[in-house]
Amino acid sequence: MQTRVLTAQQIVKEVERLLARPRGGAEALEAVAGLLQTNRRYSWVGIYVVAGEKMRRHAETSATPGSETAPAGIAAAIRTASRTLGMIEAQGAFSYEDQVLLKRVAALVAKFLTGPGKGLLRKAREEAAETAQAEKKLQPGSERMASAEGRSARTAAARA
Repeated sequence: MQTRVLTAQQIVKEVERLLARPRGGAEALEAVAGLLQTNRRYSWVGIYVVAGEKMRRHAETSATPGSETAPAGIAAAIRTASRTLGMIEAQGAFSYEDQVLLKRVAALVAKFLTGPGKGLLRKAREEAAETAQAEKKLQPGSERMASAEGRSARTAAARA
């Protein structure tokens, strides 16, 4: 029995429905990633959010059998007018329609992350800050001093 594959327009409507549900942010993003993989036959889908200076993966699908060497990938920025919140990345065969679809889904995820899912962004930023603090404490004193001196020198050079 073959699974029914949704059109791009149907996928967008389903993503809207998934993100409107009152559930945790990560669970909603996992559902969106799974929907994209299943209905567009992508070999892998990942959704990342910006946390501090890094991107953190918050949702991903498992690779389909035989896709370990997937040759093509595509990404769409999850952004508002003023900032980038993350990225959707997918692997598989792509058409122009896929590019448009991922951009539309990314726009819906951006709306979600600045509304009902904003707790997910806040948590990711807090975890990134805690990790950065822990890494800073693990640096030997001389490395911290050199790092601070390097930043001071770059700041002074930028002002000149």
